[in-house]
Amino acid sequence: MSKYKMIADINVVPYVDVLLVVLAIFVITAPLMAHGVLVKLPKGGVDVLPSNDLPLTVTVDRQGDVRINEGRGDDVRVDDPALSRLAASMLGRRPRTPVILRADVKTEYGRIIQIMALLKSAGAPSIGLMTADARR
Repeated sequence: MSKYKMIADINVVPYVDVLLVVLAIFVITAPLMAHGVLVKLPKGGVDVLPSNDLPLTVTVDRQGDVRINEGRGDDVRVDDPALSRLAASMLGRRPRTPVILRADVKTEYGRIIQIMALLKSAGAPSIGLMTADARR
């Protein structure tokens, strides 16, 4: 007879170790994924909006001043609370209104993100970024 006795139990220590590593990875990466502004960027090329879809156009100049245009008239200069209020009002009447953001190339990136966050909180389902045609 052998002096060693056979063990019929399952060793779960390696499984617990793997589970703890996966949990640690999840805990570290989950907060990183929650931050950011969701934007539907254009895929490239020049897409023309149908004539019956008047977009809400928001323009940000080099100094960070904001102007809004509902597609029917001239740009109106607004501050951040007025932008949020006007955008929410228009998107409340027409929820599927395309929202276009035009920004000068020298505009501070943080200011653009701030405007995008205001538009998103006002109810914009997506925000398009207007660019110059690269072929010209």
